Amino acid sequence: MSNMLGIGISGLNAAQVALNTVGNNLANVDTQGYSRQTVVQVARIGQDNGRLTVGAGVDVVAVQRQYSEFLTNAVWNSSSSLQRASTFNDLTTTLNGALAGSGNLQGAMDDFYGAFSTVAGAPSDSATRQAMLGDASSMVAMFNTLASQFTGQQRQVNTQISNTVNSINDLTKNIASLNQQISQAGTSGASNSLLDQRDALVGQLAGDVGVSAVHETDGTL
Repeated sequence: MSNMLGIGISGLNAAQVALNTVGNNLANVDTQGYSRQTVVQVARIGQDNGRLTVGAGVDVVAVQRQYSEFLTNAVWNSSSSLQRASTFNDLTTTLNGALAGSGNLQGAMDDFYGAFSTVAGAPSDSATRQAMLGDASSMVAMFNTLASQFTGQQRQVNTQISNTVNSINDLTKNIASLNQQISQAGTSGASNSLLDQRDALVGQLAGDVGVSAVHETDGTL
Protein backbone atom coordinates (compact mmCIF):
# COMPACT_ATOMS: atom_id res chain seq x y z
CA MET A 1 0.00 0.00 0.00
CA SER A 2 2.83 2.32 0.92
CA ASN A 3 4.55 1.62 -2.41
CA MET A 4 1.34 2.34 -4.28
CA LEU A 5 0.97 5.66 -2.48
CA GLY A 6 4.56 6.56 -3.30
CA ILE A 7 4.02 5.85 -6.97
CA GLY A 8 0.82 7.85 -6.97
CA ILE A 9 2.46 10.79 -5.22
CA SER A 10 5.35 10.78 -7.67
CA GLY A 11 2.87 10.92 -10.55
CA LEU A 12 0.95 13.78 -8.93
CA ASN A 13 4.16 15.71 -8.31
CA ALA A 14 5.25 15.25 -11.92
CA ALA A 15 1.82 16.32 -13.16
CA GLN A 16 1.97 19.40 -10.92
CA VAL A 17 5.34 20.41 -12.37
CA ALA A 18 4.01 19.86 -15.89
CA LEU A 19 0.90 21.97 -15.18
CA ASN A 20 3.02 24.74 -13.69
CA THR A 21 5.28 24.67 -16.75
CA VAL A 22 2.33 24.84 -19.15
CA GLY A 23 0.85 27.70 -17.14
CA ASN A 24 4.15 29.55 -17.28
CA ASN A 25 4.28 29.05 -21.06
CA LEU A 26 0.77 30.46 -21.43
CA ALA A 27 1.53 33.40 -19.16
CA ASN A 28 4.57 34.32 -21.25
CA VAL A 29 3.04 33.75 -24.68
CA ASP A 30 3.51 37.45 -25.52
CA THR A 31 6.81 37.90 -23.66
CA GLN A 32 9.56 39.05 -26.01
CA GLY A 33 12.42 36.55 -26.15
CA TYR A 34 10.69 33.89 -24.07
CA SER A 35 11.48 30.27 -24.98
CA ARG A 36 8.79 27.63 -24.46
CA GLN A 37 9.70 25.15 -21.74
CA THR A 38 9.02 21.42 -21.49
CA VAL A 39 9.27 18.93 -18.64
CA VAL A 40 11.66 16.00 -18.87
CA GLN A 41 10.50 12.94 -16.91
CA VAL A 42 12.20 9.60 -16.27
CA ALA A 43 10.89 6.42 -14.71
CA ARG A 44 12.27 5.59 -11.30
CA ILE A 45 14.34 2.44 -11.08
CA GLY A 46 12.00 -0.42 -10.22
CA GLN A 47 12.38 -2.88 -7.40
CA ASP A 48 12.96 -6.57 -8.02
CA ASN A 49 10.12 -8.46 -6.37
CA GLY A 50 10.99 -12.06 -6.98
CA ARG A 51 9.90 -12.97 -10.47
CA LEU A 52 8.71 -9.43 -11.31
CA THR A 53 10.20 -5.96 -11.39
CA VAL A 54 7.75 -3.49 -9.91
CA GLY A 55 7.87 0.11 -11.05
CA ALA A 56 8.66 2.85 -8.53
CA GLY A 57 6.99 5.86 -10.09
CA VAL A 58 8.34 8.87 -12.00
CA ASP A 59 10.79 11.72 -11.43
CA VAL A 60 11.05 15.12 -13.08
CA VAL A 61 14.72 15.58 -13.93
CA ALA A 62 14.62 18.90 -15.79
CA VAL A 63 12.55 21.73 -17.21
CA GLN A 64 14.20 22.53 -20.54
CA ARG A 65 13.93 25.38 -23.01
CA GLN A 66 12.93 24.62 -26.59
CA TYR A 67 16.13 26.04 -28.04
CA SER A 68 17.72 25.64 -31.47
CA GLU A 69 21.37 26.64 -31.65
CA PHE A 70 21.24 26.59 -35.46
CA LEU A 71 18.21 28.88 -35.74
CA THR A 72 19.47 31.23 -33.05
CA ASN A 73 22.84 31.53 -34.75
CA ALA A 74 21.11 32.17 -38.11
CA VAL A 75 19.04 34.99 -36.60
CA TRP A 76 22.10 36.60 -35.03
CA ASN A 77 24.07 36.39 -38.27
CA SER A 78 21.16 37.93 -40.17
CA SER A 79 20.90 40.72 -37.61
CA SER A 80 24.61 41.44 -37.92
CA SER A 81 24.43 41.52 -41.74
CA LEU A 82 21.33 43.73 -41.69
CA GLN A 83 22.91 46.24 -39.32
CA ARG A 84 26.09 46.34 -41.41
CA ALA A 85 24.11 46.97 -44.59
CA SER A 86 21.98 49.64 -42.89
CA THR A 87 25.08 51.44 -41.62
CA PHE A 88 26.70 51.43 -45.07
CA ASN A 89 23.47 52.68 -46.61
CA ASP A 90 23.16 55.52 -44.10
CA LEU A 91 26.76 56.61 -44.65
CA THR A 92 26.58 56.49 -48.44
CA THR A 93 23.24 58.32 -48.42
CA THR A 94 24.74 61.08 -46.29
CA LEU A 95 27.80 61.25 -48.54
CA ASN A 96 25.70 61.40 -51.70
CA GLY A 97 23.59 64.13 -50.14
CA ALA A 98 26.67 66.16 -49.32
CA LEU A 99 28.01 65.85 -52.85
CA ALA A 100 24.64 66.68 -54.41
CA GLY A 101 24.00 69.63 -52.08
CA SER A 102 27.34 71.32 -52.68
CA GLY A 103 26.77 71.94 -56.39
CA ASN A 104 28.24 70.46 -59.52
CA LEU A 105 31.85 69.72 -58.58
CA GLN A 106 32.66 68.14 -61.93
CA GLY A 107 31.20 71.14 -63.77
CA ALA A 108 33.21 73.57 -61.66
CA MET A 109 36.43 71.68 -62.38
CA ASP A 110 35.63 71.53 -66.09
CA ASP A 111 35.01 75.30 -66.14
CA PHE A 112 38.27 75.93 -64.34
CA TYR A 113 40.41 73.82 -66.66
CA GLY A 114 38.54 75.20 -69.66
CA ALA A 115 39.36 78.71 -68.49
CA PHE A 116 43.05 77.74 -68.43
CA SER A 117 42.85 76.72 -72.07
CA THR A 118 41.17 80.01 -72.95
CA VAL A 119 43.83 82.03 -71.14
CA ALA A 120 46.55 80.04 -72.86
CA GLY A 121 45.05 81.07 -76.20
CA ALA A 122 44.78 84.76 -75.25
CA PRO A 123 47.16 85.44 -72.35
CA SER A 124 47.01 89.24 -72.75
CA ASP A 125 43.20 89.42 -72.53
CA SER A 126 42.36 90.76 -69.05
CA ALA A 127 38.71 89.68 -69.29
CA THR A 128 39.76 86.10 -69.97
CA ARG A 129 42.15 86.14 -67.05
CA GLN A 130 39.48 87.58 -64.81
CA ALA A 131 37.03 84.88 -65.88
CA MET A 132 39.60 82.22 -65.04
CA LEU A 133 40.07 83.73 -61.56
CA GLY A 134 36.31 83.66 -61.08
CA ASP A 135 36.14 80.00 -62.07
CA ALA A 136 39.04 79.21 -59.74
CA SER A 137 37.29 81.03 -56.88
CA SER A 138 34.08 79.06 -57.50
CA MET A 139 35.95 75.76 -57.50
CA VAL A 140 37.80 76.63 -54.26
CA ALA A 141 34.53 77.62 -52.59
CA MET A 142 33.02 74.29 -53.61
CA PHE A 143 36.00 72.38 -52.21
CA ASN A 144 35.74 74.34 -48.95
CA THR A 145 32.04 73.51 -48.70
CA LEU A 146 32.73 69.83 -49.27
CA ALA A 147 35.55 69.87 -46.71
CA SER A 148 33.21 71.38 -44.13
CA GLN A 149 30.52 68.79 -44.83
CA PHE A 150 32.99 65.90 -44.73
CA THR A 151 34.36 67.16 -41.42
CA GLY A 152 30.86 67.28 -40.00
CA GLN A 153 30.17 63.76 -41.23
CA GLN A 154 33.44 62.56 -39.71
CA ARG A 155 32.42 64.00 -36.33
CA GLN A 156 29.05 62.31 -36.65
CA VAL A 157 30.65 58.95 -37.48
CA ASN A 158 33.11 59.27 -34.58
CA THR A 159 30.25 60.00 -32.22
CA GLN A 160 28.34 57.01 -33.54
CA ILE A 161 31.40 54.78 -33.08
CA SER A 162 31.85 56.01 -29.51
CA ASN A 163 28.20 55.35 -28.70
CA THR A 164 28.40 51.89 -30.26
CA VAL A 165 31.52 51.01 -28.27
CA ASN A 166 29.82 52.13 -25.04
CA SER A 167 26.78 50.02 -25.95
CA ILE A 168 28.99 46.98 -26.65
CA ASN A 169 30.77 47.43 -23.32
CA ASP A 170 27.47 47.63 -21.44
CA LEU A 171 26.05 44.59 -23.23
CA THR A 172 29.13 42.44 -22.65
CA LYS A 173 29.18 43.45 -18.97
CA ASN A 174 25.54 42.43 -18.55
CA ILE A 175 26.12 39.19 -20.48
CA ALA A 176 29.07 38.35 -18.21
CA SER A 177 26.89 38.95 -15.15
CA LEU A 178 24.16 36.69 -16.55
CA ASN A 179 26.73 33.99 -17.35
CA GLN A 180 27.80 34.00 -13.72
CA GLN A 181 24.19 33.72 -12.55
CA ILE A 182 23.53 30.91 -15.03
CA SER A 183 26.57 29.03 -13.78
CA GLN A 184 25.40 29.39 -10.18
CA ALA A 185 21.82 28.35 -11.05
CA GLY A 186 23.05 25.16 -12.74
CA THR A 187 20.19 23.11 -14.19
CA SER A 188 17.47 24.65 -12.01
CA GLY A 189 14.37 26.11 -13.61
CA ALA A 190 15.57 29.62 -12.82
CA SER A 191 18.36 29.27 -15.37
CA ASN A 192 15.84 29.16 -18.23
CA SER A 193 14.76 32.76 -17.65
CA LEU A 194 18.40 33.79 -17.30
CA LEU A 195 19.23 32.06 -20.59
CA ASP A 196 16.38 33.91 -22.31
CA GLN A 197 17.64 37.22 -20.95
CA ARG A 198 21.15 36.44 -22.13
CA ASP A 199 19.95 35.49 -25.62
CA ALA A 200 18.11 38.81 -25.85
CA LEU A 201 21.28 40.73 -24.96
CA VAL A 202 23.39 38.67 -27.37
CA GLY A 203 20.82 39.41 -30.06
CA GLN A 204 21.36 43.13 -29.46
CA LEU A 205 25.12 42.60 -29.48
CA ALA A 206 24.86 40.81 -32.83
CA GLY A 207 23.69 44.07 -34.38
CA ASP A 208 27.05 45.66 -33.52
CA VAL A 209 29.55 42.81 -33.79
CA GLY A 210 29.58 39.29 -35.17
CA VAL A 211 28.71 36.58 -32.65
CA SER A 212 28.50 32.81 -32.61
CA ALA A 213 25.94 30.60 -30.90
CA VAL A 214 26.00 30.40 -27.12
CA HIS A 215 26.83 27.12 -25.42
CA GLU A 216 24.03 26.25 -23.02
CA THR A 217 26.27 24.53 -20.46
CA ASP A 218 29.00 27.04 -19.71
CA GLY A 219 27.57 30.24 -21.19
CA THR A 220 30.49 30.96 -23.50
CA LEU A 221 30.10 32.53 -26.94
